[in-house]
Amino acid sequence: MRKSYISSIATLLHSLPTIVLQPALEATVAALHGVGGRLCIRNNAFDIQYNKFKPLSECLIPGSNCLQLYVCGQQPMISENNIYPLLEQYSIWQEHYKSGKYEIWAIDDIYKDHSLRIVQLAFKPTKIRSILMIPLHYRQELVGYLSIFRNEIETEKLWAGKFDPDNRQLYPRISFEMWRESKQGQSQKWTTAEIQLAAEISKHFASAIQQHELYQQVQKFNENLEKKIHTRTLEMQRTAEQQQAVFGVINKIRESLDTKTIFKTTTKEVCQLIKSDRVSVYKFDQDWGGEFVGDFEATSPNWLNESQLGINTIWNDTYLQDTQGGRYRNGETFAVEDIYKMGFTPCHLDNLEQFQIHAFILAPIFISRKLWGLLCVYQHTGPRQWKLSEINFISQIAAQLGVAIQQAELLITTQQQTEQLTQTLNELKNTQTQLIQTEKMSSLGQLVAGVAHEINNPVNFISGNLTHINEYAEDLLAMVNIYQEKYPNTCEDIVELAEELDFEFLLEDLPKTLNSMKIGVDRIRQIVLSLRNFSRLDESEMKAVDIHEGIDSTLLILQHRLKARPEFPAIQIIKEYGDLPPTECYAGQLNQVFMNVLSNAIDALEIYRKNTRENPKQPQITISTKHGLINDEKTVIIQIIDNGPGMPEAIKRRIFDPFFTTKPVGKGTGLGLSISYQIIVEKHGGILKCNSHVDQGTEFWIEIPIKHLVISH
Repeated sequence: MRKSYISSIATLLHSLPTIVLQPALEATVAALHGVGGRLCIRNNAFDIQYNKFKPLSECLIPGSNCLQLYVCGQQPMISENNIYPLLEQYSIWQEHYKSGKYEIWAIDDIYKDHSLRIVQLAFKPTKIRSILMIPLHYRQELVGYLSIFRNEIETEKLWAGKFDPDNRQLYPRISFEMWRESKQGQSQKWTTAEIQLAAEISKHFASAIQQHELYQQVQKFNENLEKKIHTRTLEMQRTAEQQQAVFGVINKIRESLDTKTIFKTTTKEVCQLIKSDRVSVYKFDQDWGGEFVGDFEATSPNWLNESQLGINTIWNDTYLQDTQGGRYRNGETFAVEDIYKMGFTPCHLDNLEQFQIHAFILAPIFISRKLWGLLCVYQHTGPRQWKLSEINFISQIAAQLGVAIQQAELLITTQQQTEQLTQTLNELKNTQTQLIQTEKMSSLGQLVAGVAHEINNPVNFISGNLTHINEYAEDLLAMVNIYQEKYPNTCEDIVELAEELDFEFLLEDLPKTLNSMKIGVDRIRQIVLSLRNFSRLDESEMKAVDIHEGIDSTLLILQHRLKARPEFPAIQIIKEYGDLPPTECYAGQLNQVFMNVLSNAIDALEIYRKNTRENPKQPQITISTKHGLINDEKTVIIQIIDNGPGMPEAIKRRIFDPFFTTKPVGKGTGLGLSISYQIIVEKHGGILKCNSHVDQGTEFWIEIPIKHLVISH
């Protein structure tokens, strides 16, 4: 029974894809003849910041969310006001196991141990009297507690033939009389066998919990990665939303993110709103000189339009150059009502008169905290008294213009970053799919190579000894023949034995048997050679190989799927091989492509056969090879054609997309053909295409250069 209990519990813990603890707890309680039980383990206790699991003692602190509790049957009654809502949080257990010796604590009677006074309060309302506390540990690390409970019992003693002189015994007595002596509130002791059984069970629980924690660790890593990607995506979305909100608030100067359009709109709108003669945008260069990059001039009959100002006009002001922006670096807007009343130097006045400027407002344009340029409002007709509202308006427009310019430049940068990020994500996704499939095929190649190697050793031993056995047999047969010639009349015992052994048949069949064994060994060696050819672990570089050899090796690997089965007939393979020269390629990766395409063809034929009830066609795959040309380069063409169900255009368009699959869940990852496309197109500079029509089968066209083309990545 002990082995049966352990086997059933181990099955519940280890046989399913996910750990199942509740049924395992119930089975453990039943196996140890308990009335209830508890399983308290760490849950989601992996601290990704420190890359380690929290200790169980930390998880048991009240308020922690790193515990998972499973209960079965009768349970202790813990007050809601208790600071320790769980039995396992009581310090008695941590004190007991603080030495690091995680042995089972068998408590036959909780009311006879004074150290369990706090535990007694929880069990007082119940009939539970015995506890089996089982620490669950893995590699000396405590991962949980498993506790089993037993109720108190009543004991009875039956006495036969006991005599009592009581008067009530004067009635006729029978030969034996039964007397009962009973005791209440007795404990059930834990036996050594039960403790040993609990120890065996605890190992399975600890192992299963450790595997579960490893799974949670992987999940935590995945969740953290997804969270980072999600956070980054949200940040980019928020940035885009903020940009859109800003574009919706500002005026017409923000309707475009083209700097020329922004300058044109700004100068025109400002000039018309404040009715000035000219509005220009001036941009500083590295030497604090500069030029006008935007300009709008109002048509007015009140002055001669002879100003030389305009876009690309260079104006190098010595004051601005000497002071690296002067007052404008401090964000000051400078308004001049009459240039002749400001005390300007003659040189400065000459510059202003050259451009017929009599009054102006200059407002700084900042991008972030850097002085970018000036928004200039000029009056040519004469002096002008600027209103404070006009000065503030120009300052606000300059600030908005700085934001608009910054947003225009930011948009260009963002677009470039978005393109780079998109390209990086696509490259990362492709790299990830390649890594997954490469690891998968590498494991398969190692397995195939390992199996081939293990088979090859005993086969070589048998093959080597068969030669000697054949020689020995020939020598023995030659001796028997000479003996029969020299001594034709032998004793009766030898004659009888020869008849019993059918000696004549033995002489005839022994060489045939040895020859059959040699043929079988040669066949096994051919299979081993094909397996090694398919894996090609030692051929990571490009080299010239026989394409047909790779196809035949792949077919050999898939032979078990091509044979007839009770529910499915054999798949007929038709080879139409051309005369191909050795072709430069990555042989192992090309075999992977053959494996993916042929496996998909077999899957399609099986599904088609299953769904076709009336007059199903004989499943058939045709493999043909021939010469071709790509950009005047000689190529080899491999066509793999099945007579399956085919596929509609919508599916055919996506057949090489990563993670796209039409197979049921668990039957395919959607990576095979995507990886195959990358191998043929990117690694070999070739062509991989699919031609298919519904109910007319599917053809995969693989074409690669005979001499490798250098592909730049």
